[in-house]
Amino acid sequence: MPQSAAQKNMKLLALILPVFTVVIVSGCIGGSVVSTGNGIVIEDFKPTLSEIYSEQEINLLLRIENQGEARAEDIEAKIFGISTDEWDVFDEEKDLDDLLGVDPVNNVPGGTRQAQWTQLEAPELMTGQSHTYTPKVRVSYDYSTSAQKPITIVDKTEMTRLIQEGQSIPTGVTEYTAGPIAVDIKTGDFALSDTDSDYSFNLYIRLTNLWWGSNGRVESEDSSFGDSSDQYPLEMMITLPDELDFASWADECSSSWEDITMWDGQTTEITCELEVDDAPDIMTEGLIRVDLRYRFSVDASTTIKVTGINS
Repeated sequence: MPQSAAQKNMKLLALILPVFTVVIVSGCIGGSVVSTGNGIVIEDFKPTLSEIYSEQEINLLLRIENQGEARAEDIEAKIFGISTDEWDVFDEEKDLDDLLGVDPVNNVPGGTRQAQWTQLEAPELMTGQSHTYTPKVRVSYDYSTSAQKPITIVDKTEMTRLIQEGQSIPTGVTEYTAGPIAVDIKTGDFALSDTDSDYSFNLYIRLTNLWWGSNGRVESEDSSFGDSSDQYPLEMMITLPDELDFASWADECSSSWEDITMWDGQTTEITCELEVDDAPDIMTEGLIRVDLRYRFSVDASTTIKVTGINS
């Protein structure tokens, strides 16, 4: 018997409906993954009007976001680049409290904050003359970065056996929390333990300012961490596995917080001599951890064109 139009439509709907169901469910389960960046980012800094007349009032607007993974503390925003007296700036520095960082586990972005400087009055210029001013803002904050790298400690006899059997030593790369300072930790793929002789090896740590050349720096004045008389001060602490120890004393190589400085604010390199202090019977894996504390700042600028008129 020939099928009616209604029966054909019902069968077609039965075929299409499961496809729609999959699309709807997939859309609910999926979603964009939150991205991380280099600490506090100035998302926007601008005036309410970019062209004004003498003695006209405007506001300066600021929006920031913590795109790193650590909590940004004691955030301050300061206006500079224009005369605060000429522009009648009442509070050039604002306290923006703290902002939580990105939560990559739960896919939650970092905290955001807005601020504004209100009722700035344009300077008086002669009639018909104009001048373009460049207000700037500096956002500074306390931050931290943590990094770790796995290392395998292997007994000399076990190492010989692995070589003879053509096996490899497990190794891993440096991982660090997202922020303005990158950390690279380098050692050999393994640390060889030998109870019959002394064995030591180098631990190499390189710190890099990811904002270098983009108006971002480790703060030196009134820094909360390190010696404020130093340029670009940080504090660093190195945590070693129980099986390892520092072979020789050095200022930067310590399991407690020590002051270090970045070379020209761009990078710094630290090398430490390590030794196997508690040799395993066969083989074990541990983590070398590096923690940093520092105050960082980023700048942004905008422009305002002022034209003089008859008063």
